[in-house]
Amino acid sequence: MKKAITVVLIFCLALVFTACSTGNEETKYSGGEIAGKDLTGSGGPRIFSASPIAMPGGEGRITDAVKAGDRFFICSEENSKNCFYFMGADLNVTKADITLGSTVISIDADHDGEIYILSMEQDGAYVLTQVSPDMEISSRELEFLGGLEDAVWDMCVGPQGYYIETFNNVLCYDFAGNYVGELGPFQGAFDIIRNGPELLLTVYGEDYTEFNILSGFEIQDSYKVLMKLSGISAGTQDGHVFAVNSGIVCDLDFTTGNYTGYSNSYASGEVGKFIYLTQEAYLSIVNGELMYYTLAEQQENNEIQTLVLATYAHEDYEISDLLNAVSLFNEANADIRIDVVNYGIYDAGNPEGTGLQKLY
Repeated sequence: MKKAITVVLIFCLALVFTACSTGNEETKYSGGEIAGKDLTGSGGPRIFSASPIAMPGGEGRITDAVKAGDRFFICSEENSKNCFYFMGADLNVTKADITLGSTVISIDADHDGEIYILSMEQDGAYVLTQVSPDMEISSRELEFLGGLEDAVWDMCVGPQGYYIETFNNVLCYDFAGNYVGELGPFQGAFDIIRNGPELLLTVYGEDYTEFNILSGFEIQDSYKVLMKLSGISAGTQDGHVFAVNSGIVCDLDFTTGNYTGYSNSYASGEVGKFIYLTQEAYLSIVNGELMYYTLAEQQENNEIQTLVLATYAHEDYEISDLLNAVSLFNEANADIRIDVVNYGIYDAGNPEGTGLQKLY
């Protein structure tokens, strides 16, 4: 089976050979460029291999994980209950002595390691559980959320109060529960990302992504990057984030639009929630499992052959079956990996685009 797929892909590769190259992981791209424009993906040969993190609870589904100071805080759904774990830099996981009998809406942690768990009781009351780095646990009802018409999707705790994400808005409250204002409404997707000491309000447009640096409950600076990004997570320094662009995880400087390829996510496997560890390792939640990714070249002695498959679709969901098949193939093979480059991204929202010409 592997041989047959390899032959087909080599044939596909030959059709577009003049546009193909192995790429250079050190190449930098300016804002507005599409990862994979030369059939390389800006991650080039950087392929990572995944292995699951063993959880003490055994059966369970990881729903979220956040960096809390020098360790990680993990939420797992087990037998219709929420269980919590800590993981150190050595990747050893221990169960946290935290018990909640309610529905967990979101977990959050600040730069100093303080943990915040927003949950909803059976009577509809919103409760915030706070866990200090020394494991001092306190809970209190957020009564000011009881009168909201819209359901609460997420919450972020800032230095001056709470940012509450609802269906199309971010509502701001001080620590006394007084309403301060709103940051929306928004027509599309949005999120608040904790990026070191900074809080970023990220707005996802049809053909752009906007990064807003928050100062208190006001937008201090705003940057628009002409790329359709997903999977955005904290970067290694101010002004930087990691984001997925056309299947490539990029280290993006959103203040300039410049980015460098970090990982080829199609060839490495599906990337869900991305948590940077080092230049050669990261964590991700994929299908309910916490996965540890390391450079494949360091794990395997045999040389990895990368085959490039060019395709065309305006949205990745239109080729979801293909991407799933590629992901399964890559997981099952250590010596051959498939890199998918979607030229339809060029023409998203623009039927007169150049994607097909570039593909040809």
